[in-house]
Amino acid sequence: MSHPPSSFDFDEWMTLAKTDPEAFAVRRRDAIESVITSAPEERQQRLRGLQWSIDMELQKCSNPMQGCMRLFNRMWDSVYGEKGLLNALLLLGELESYPSSKKRPDSKPLESATVLPFKATKPIA
Repeated sequence: MSHPPSSFDFDEWMTLAKTDPEAFAVRRRDAIESVITSAPEERQQRLRGLQWSIDMELQKCSNPMQGCMRLFNRMWDSVYGEKGLLNALLLLGELESYPSSKKRPDSKPLESATVLPFKATKPIA
């Protein structure tokens, strides 16, 4: 297995995806495997599980844009969601600095906002 590429040529990958989707899929799988095998051995199983989860998410999608949006939302949820990184970091900070409180004394109240309705236009294909 080769080492992960040091640079990524988006145009090359895009052209391959458009002209030969099967070759793109093989190259994508090989690149992912290369990254996983270059990781420390104790992390490889977790990375394989994460990639399996991503692949299953993409299989549910009818087109690449839908897959991109699902993974985009999943990524942001992993940061800002209920069990996301931000909450974990806040909890860590609260536990280290303020073990008896559930709210940091220096935290500011959230500001309210007006949500604007938008009419749906043409669906993304």
